[in-house]
Amino acid sequence: MRKFPIPPTPLATGQTGPADNGDHVPNLNHAELSLLLNLGEQLIAELDIDNVLSLVAQTACEVVHAETMAVPMIDFDQKTFTYAAASGVYAAQILGQTFPIHEGACGWVLQHQHPLLFGEGETYQLNDNISWEPGMASSLLVPLICRGRIIGGLSAMGKMGGGAYNPRDLAVLTLFANQASIAIDNARLFRALRDEELRVRLVLDSAGEAIYGIDMEGRCTFANPACLRMLGYRQEADLIGKEMHPTIHHSRPDGSPFPLSECHVHRSVLDTHVTHTDDEVHWRSDGSSFPVEYWSHPMTSDGQILGAVVTFVDISERKQATQQLALVNFAMNHVKEAAYLADEDGRFHFVNDEACLMLGYSREVLLGMRVIDVDHDNQAEEDWRKYWNMTRDSHTVTFESHHLDKDGKSIPVEINANYFEFGGKPYILGLVRDITERKQAEEQIRQLAYFDPLTGLPNRRLLMDRLRQAMKISQRGREFGALLMLDLDHFKVLNDTQGHDAGDRLLTEVAHRLTANVRQEDTVSRLGGDEYVVVAEGLGTEEEAAARQAEMIAEKVRQALGQPYFLSDSTQSHHSTPSIGVTLFHGQDISIDVLLKQADVALYQAKNAGRNAIRFFNPDMQHAIESRSVMENALRRSLQQNELKLYYQPQADWQGNWIGAEVLLRWLPLNEEPIPPARFIPMAEETGLILPIGAWVLEQACAQLKRWEANPLTSTLTIAVNVSARQFHQPDFVEQVWDHIKRAGVNPRQLKLELTESVVLDRIDEVVRRMQQLKALGVGFSLDDFGTGFSSLSYLKQLPLDQVKIDQSFVRDIIHDPNDAAIVRAILAMCQSLGLQVIAEGVETEEQRFFLHQHGCENYQGYLFARPGPVEDMEHAINQG
Repeated sequence: MRKFPIPPTPLATGQTGPADNGDHVPNLNHAELSLLLNLGEQLIAELDIDNVLSLVAQTACEVVHAETMAVPMIDFDQKTFTYAAASGVYAAQILGQTFPIHEGACGWVLQHQHPLLFGEGETYQLNDNISWEPGMASSLLVPLICRGRIIGGLSAMGKMGGGAYNPRDLAVLTLFANQASIAIDNARLFRALRDEELRVRLVLDSAGEAIYGIDMEGRCTFANPACLRMLGYRQEADLIGKEMHPTIHHSRPDGSPFPLSECHVHRSVLDTHVTHTDDEVHWRSDGSSFPVEYWSHPMTSDGQILGAVVTFVDISERKQATQQLALVNFAMNHVKEAAYLADEDGRFHFVNDEACLMLGYSREVLLGMRVIDVDHDNQAEEDWRKYWNMTRDSHTVTFESHHLDKDGKSIPVEINANYFEFGGKPYILGLVRDITERKQAEEQIRQLAYFDPLTGLPNRRLLMDRLRQAMKISQRGREFGALLMLDLDHFKVLNDTQGHDAGDRLLTEVAHRLTANVRQEDTVSRLGGDEYVVVAEGLGTEEEAAARQAEMIAEKVRQALGQPYFLSDSTQSHHSTPSIGVTLFHGQDISIDVLLKQADVALYQAKNAGRNAIRFFNPDMQHAIESRSVMENALRRSLQQNELKLYYQPQADWQGNWIGAEVLLRWLPLNEEPIPPARFIPMAEETGLILPIGAWVLEQACAQLKRWEANPLTSTLTIAVNVSARQFHQPDFVEQVWDHIKRAGVNPRQLKLELTESVVLDRIDEVVRRMQQLKALGVGFSLDDFGTGFSSLSYLKQLPLDQVKIDQSFVRDIIHDPNDAAIVRAILAMCQSLGLQVIAEGVETEEQRFFLHQHGCENYQGYLFARPGPVEDMEHAINQG
């Protein structure tokens, strides 16, 4: 190997930097740009790689007026570069010279993939007979990069006429290098395509399957020997140009004519779809037929259909070897998966382009390797032998493994391995598919199926599985376990006041604290909303000791979750506390559903105890569950059995004149004591029974307004109906109300809907829109229990209200409690400024009424005027005057 001396270091003018890195486009005139484009077109038109390299050297020499232009090309396997082409004064001396890839300025450019510009330099020897004089040492070196990978470079040595190259010359040569890279790549691809075409023809000629091609008219364009043999023809010329459908495919298995329009091969050309069938026959030249299985693959070029390639086999004589060869042929010509052919020692005899691309090796390198060199899961000789025997015994196996690419990266793959014998020797044809995306999708599906997307904790489905396993382990070891169910106190307030983003941050932080404050073997799960479950295992064989451990875990969780939270960038903290219900389990004596219900009941008791509390399940709680279930079933029957009644509590003005009434729901079971609303209304809300009950109340109220129309004493009265949040947020609620009004034929202005803060604070924009729709129909609105919530004042001005109802908790002590009196005065002053009517509920004494009237409240409801009762009582009182 002969060395080519160069200056030891670039001169000052050759230093690279942001201004001279060759990335910018030079300021070329039109003629220069046209010249570069024409040169590029000439290069790309040439397909012989040797000619392309010579033309690149010659053209590049002209482009930058170089005395000598060399084209160093990299051999990555040998780690060298060779001047594969040269042009100019010293071309003969340097052509074919080979150097280590790291040597000299060329080596620096090839290694760093960065251009270099040399200025004028000192005299130095090119070889024994030639010296470089000052003014000749100006040089340009730029890399040739193809598909993101460097393949060589362009080296301009000395400028014609002397002088130094400048950054503009470097940029021009860089532009030309881009075109040269494309031309070299095209020529290489052409050579590979030509070699591949020869290989394909060899495969076609040696394949045991019959293969032929057709053009758009269905005429034969080629036929391999197997096709000629199966069809009974001597030479390919006997079929070339013939229409294949009437020649070999003209009749069905039963002998009936086979229309061309129904031919699968013909359809594959028209529809550009791959077709396959195994229930037809082909006809030989002697008129006999044989059953076939065939595939028709459309041939396209630049998006245009050219015809089809048809592969068929004689099903009646199908042999195992020919089946495997068909798979090899399919792998080589039709599939996009990586494919390899390996012998009994695991040495590769064939690898396709996809295999080289997947693993990052050249074909030459891979053909010198073995399967165990790239298969991460089969790296030992005994692994390969087991794999070989399994494939040989089963003939075809599909399994998953991991391949290692050139950089050591592990790639999950699915391998379809096929065993066959050819030429008396056994082989395995492996079709390898990269399943990275599938594995990622499976993991994503697993995450979605078993984990909560917000917190990353196990969801209900995974909790059920782990709880089932915990109960089995408890059964075997006779150890107790515990189930802790908790939720966050007043979580809805945070969502309503600070938004769902703050709520989500709190839920995520709670998940982190839970995980950090339970044992490593415990399971933490999020059921949804602000509800979490902890499964604690291995609490010992003694129930009392297990209960103590469970209480310690629950208390540690309660303390951790009670610490301040910082949910935003501000220093203001948020305080939240949990309510926790705990139940023990011992084996599988009870079902998972019962266990969850027990924990839920204990949680309910913790909340009833004032929240921020821990409660254990006990039989009394179970009795409460059963009683609740009985009540729920009875409530479901109450509508059909006419046990629900409406009571009316009159509303009066300052003079004591009745202006309307509020309807109150009562449950009066037959032959039983009445059930208070405080017991059955929450149950109706939770179970959804509030929807049919609420519709019934609206229907009854509208019917009562209609009956009152006939009596002058009642024709002007209004009726106020309480509407629950669940009822109001039904998508068709506006239509329901209007339907009741229309069917009853009443004035909608006499119907008033009372909403609580739980209704108006949830989805405020939707609430306002729905209220406006009902207001447009004439229906009025009253905000019930005003002053008891957290956000009434902030939302009051947004709501299209007619009336605000002061809660009776303020009215009760209005005479004796200065705070209540101040609150009532503030509410009245605010409503007066907003133009809202005010009605006070719970008015029981004249002193209360006088105080309210004195401060601007003109309407009242309470025992001072009348107690709630059947409508007949109210009508009787009205008629009696």
